[in-house]
Amino acid sequence: MVLRYRTAWCLFCMRAEQLFQCKGIGYRENSRRSQSIRRDTMIARTSRRTVPRIFVGDRTWAELAT
Repeated sequence: MVLRYRTAWCLFCMRAEQLFQCKGIGYRENSRRSQSIRRDTMIARTSRRTVPRIFVGDRTWAELAT
């Protein structure tokens, strides 16, 4: 399962969404503005505040790219 954290105004978030749609990749999305709990969860998982943050299972997109 793919999970993506995003904001509405983030260009990189929009591009990630376009890539997933183009490739037919299903994903679940969490908007950072929707709930502070989700934001806190994202920060706890990654130690980062920036978006997009993409997880495939328990691993981050960055971990898979290395």
